[in-house]
Amino acid sequence: MTQWVHNLKPGIESQAPQIIPVCVSLTVIAVIATALRCHVRVNMLKIFGADDWVILASTVCPIHLAYIFLFFSFARSS
Repeated sequence: MTQWVHNLKPGIESQAPQIIPVCVSLTVIAVIATALRCHVRVNMLKIFGADDWVILASTVCPIHLAYIFLFFSFARSS
């Protein structure tokens, strides 16, 4: 199995394999909720305010951050 934590002391097991699926599933739920909110605000109410832009940005940032972490994780392992 690939070592997730690079500086882990011997004898200590990483819980990353259990934590990562939880983070991914919660991120997917947040993206779906944000997409539904944007759909309602744009198509039904015809209003898309500053608060919606902030929510959209706060949803996109963790996704971009996860992409960066995965990129550097794979770059370091190869």
